[in-house]
Amino acid sequence: MSLSKKSNRLCKAQILRAMRRSKQSLKEYFFMPNARLATIINFCTLDYPFLPHLLKEAKKFSSSIYVVLADHLFNGRKEDIQDIWSIAAEFSDVSFILFPYLHKPIFWRGLSLETTAHMWHNVNRLVGFHHLSDEIDYVFFLDADEIPEGDNLRTLLSYYPYEKYDCIKFACYWYFRKPIFQATVYETSPLMAKKSVLTRKLIMQKYERTGMFVYAKGEKIEGVLGENVKPVLHHYSWVRTKEEMLEKVRSWGHKHNKDWESLIHEEFSSEFQGKDFVHGYSFNLVESFIPLDLQAKPSKKIQNAPQNLKTLSETELFNILGVSLLSKLFTRHR
Repeated sequence: MSLSKKSNRLCKAQILRAMRRSKQSLKEYFFMPNARLATIINFCTLDYPFLPHLLKEAKKFSSSIYVVLADHLFNGRKEDIQDIWSIAAEFSDVSFILFPYLHKPIFWRGLSLETTAHMWHNVNRLVGFHHLSDEIDYVFFLDADEIPEGDNLRTLLSYYPYEKYDCIKFACYWYFRKPIFQATVYETSPLMAKKSVLTRKLIMQKYERTGMFVYAKGEKIEGVLGENVKPVLHHYSWVRTKEEMLEKVRSWGHKHNKDWESLIHEEFSSEFQGKDFVHGYSFNLVESFIPLDLQAKPSKKIQNAPQNLKTLSETELFNILGVSLLSKLFTRHR
């Protein structure tokens, strides 16, 4: 039995015994007050079809949610500002933060945000982290195409001894092409961390959430499962049409890792053959967790920014990054 499965079962048994002694229900026994957990979501408008599902589920266990995005895709293509306004207005009870994408390199601790494009993913997370309120104790970092099972995750947090750990990586299902093609291998990309262990340097290191987990100090556990000993999150990163996959690989931070476009053209030259070109996983055919509509678009465009959208200036972004005045001047006039 894996460590995660064993610890899940042991702590649940302990909670059930305590509940019987105190005659409390599971709901009454929650020992993770919602006011202490914030969720930060990396977003761009290409991921809009996933966002309504993610926010619906995240609201079940989060006291505050921050959706963070740049005003350009990471290939430099400008986002439609009215689409951004419309999306933020659609979810008026969620905080949206828009920051400026800088077209010339920022040299941050020897790394260029232009030449190491995945660093922009970290900028999203750092911007969200910077805006957390003081009462937040734990931070959940999710990408927009990672959908939690909100009720099951909330239940898990009601008995799992998360306070023993500074960082927790949850197991998640992984999908390819369609939300019914589920990999037989679990991944562990979603990360929950104590706010107190997070620093600018840790968030900005080049291995993203995996690096945050590896390099953070303190107690850590990876591969945590739900009460049914199954994942409580679903990762739909590669659930796209051919055109959407091409748009994804042209604009995301890992665009230089492989010749993605050739792989996509080859993949869509036939029906799904049961193996993906990203990891080479095998797949099960399952019922989709969410009613995903890949053609979903933002509602009618609005003409003004909604109140729940904060737009950062370049100066504000530089301050969050901790970039010096000399670096600013070098970036602008390089």
